[in-house]
Amino acid sequence: MNGQNYRVGLQVQSEDSHGLLALMAQAISDSGADIESVETPSKSQSGTEGFVEFKFLLKVKNLDQLNQIIQNLHSIPYIRKVIRS
Repeated sequence: MNGQNYRVGLQVQSEDSHGLLALMAQAISDSGADIESVETPSKSQSGTEGFVEFKFLLKVKNLDQLNQIIQNLHSIPYIRKVIRS
């Protein structure tokens, strides 16, 4: 294995909930990936009352790890959609 990491963006649409960012960060960390950056828009930018969209830039090792991250995020009850960007 060459140890190369790949940068990948994910958009996560979810219900707004206390502690949500921590849950998402833990789901990503549990897969062994690194979070390079995250954008957390204000509620007024999200467009829909009670919903928010987060934009993550991650470093992943391979497609299997990315799929594990997406699966981990979908296991969080508040998450409605995870899109690779």
